[in-house]
Amino acid sequence: MVKLAMLSLGWRILNRMLTYQSYVQGLEDKKRLTPNGAEYWMARDLQSMLGYASWENFESAIERARMACESAGGSTTHHFHATTNMITAGKGAQRERADLALSRYACYMIAMNADSGKQEVGYAQTYFAIQARRQEVQDQLAGTDRRLELRDRVKSANKNLTSAAKAAGVQKYGVFHDAGYKGMYGGIGKNGVQLLKGIPPSEDLLDCIGRAELAAHELTAHLPASLPAQWGGPPGLPSAWPRADAETEKCLRWR
Repeated sequence: MVKLAMLSLGWRILNRMLTYQSYVQGLEDKKRLTPNGAEYWMARDLQSMLGYASWENFESAIERARMACESAGGSTTHHFHATTNMITAGKGAQRERADLALSRYACYMIAMNADSGKQEVGYAQTYFAIQARRQEVQDQLAGTDRRLELRDRVKSANKNLTSAAKAAGVQKYGVFHDAGYKGMYGGIGKNGVQLLKGIPPSEDLLDCIGRAELAAHELTAHLPASLPAQWGGPPGLPSAWPRADAETEKCLRWR
């Protein structure tokens, strides 16, 4: 009897999984894409997928979702874009019918505010919650990739800056680069910045800061090369840049 009960339970679980996969495929089939690749669904399509026979009843769920979106600070005009489509009425006549183009977030909010007693609503809640989490992970990975790309650009810019400084007569490169940190961080050198941020001396500061801060470092690494000669001498024109007696003064003037 126990084995029979477990077998029956297994079949029910398998059947539910197959039903859910079929439902997901239905949502995927109704999904549309904007020219720039953004996903959206039409409200009339979503209505049937959530098990609503009446548009008026479904509109109530949409309105609750819209209010929830507003409460969360979202843009209802962006996520719930009003539109119309033409349908064929009696005797072949054409008439306009109100519809909405819904973002994935809007669909998720509608599912969360729909009749939870409907099995389709439970499936939709699961699907859109998974999609939201998947997008969140993808955005995090994309952000990491963009940061790594920016870090590589900063590293390359610093190498070019060092070469340009050498051509301009700089000899103490540590003092030179530290002058750049002092200019950016209000007179605090690299070691001081790492101490304030709690970054161990064994770590590289540039590996431990965010994208905005890295972008600022990239700008300061490129800036000296773009300065006019009369502002202190760009690389390639060392004769236009009077050599200072003190190495630190030279570094601070250029950086």
